[in-house]
Amino acid sequence: MAAIVKCCGIEPQGAVSSLVLATDAKGLATICSGFAANKLGLTAEVADAGIEAAAKKMKETARKSRVTFCYLLAEAIGTLNKLC
Repeated sequence: MAAIVKCCGIEPQGAVSSLVLATDAKGLATICSGFAANKLGLTAEVADAGIEAAAKKMKETARKSRVTFCYLLAEAIGTLNKLC
């Protein structure tokens, strides 16, 4: 997990910030405007598609790790190469 954190360029600071709630519009907007836009260089529309794909992939996971979620977002959009 530490390698993914380093590679993704994100490091949640607490228990609450380390998780993603797929139904929290404000939290997902933060991922869209922060990680997706700044680290991956995605437009809002492309980021939203990646967020939707990551949320769908983690649908059965109650406690969604922010690091894993962001990794899956990058994977879904084909931008894993921008992480490292």
